[in-house]
Amino acid sequence: MSEFITPRDFQRDDGHGSIADFGDYLTVWKRASLRVLRSLSTMKDGSRWIHVSASRATSHPTWEDLVKVKENFIGQHVDAVMVLPKREDHVNIHPHCFHWWSHWDGPFEGFPNLQDIVDEKAV
Repeated sequence: MSEFITPRDFQRDDGHGSIADFGDYLTVWKRASLRVLRSLSTMKDGSRWIHVSASRATSHPTWEDLVKVKENFIGQHVDAVMVLPKREDHVNIHPHCFHWWSHWDGPFEGFPNLQDIVDEKAV
């Protein structure tokens, strides 16, 4: 990836209230009651990851919301993962928020291409 996608059907939310203290750390977008935050994170190993989160105030985003956010903020032809960390590593500042991570510096070699599955068994 070389540049951020400009989301369709979403508008910048520069009056984002309680998270205004983050400044240049992230951008905030909204579409009706859906709020989206996007940032570029640099890890200790130097790799860069797009971090996108989406939430609604009183309910989880729908599947359609999740697809629209992923395609609008990361891309249609780019892999992204939603991570469920170990309980002791979990940080929850919003009860209805989901997070995606996508490797900015090209395909992430540690994540398998699910199109390459040649055999699968019930376990």
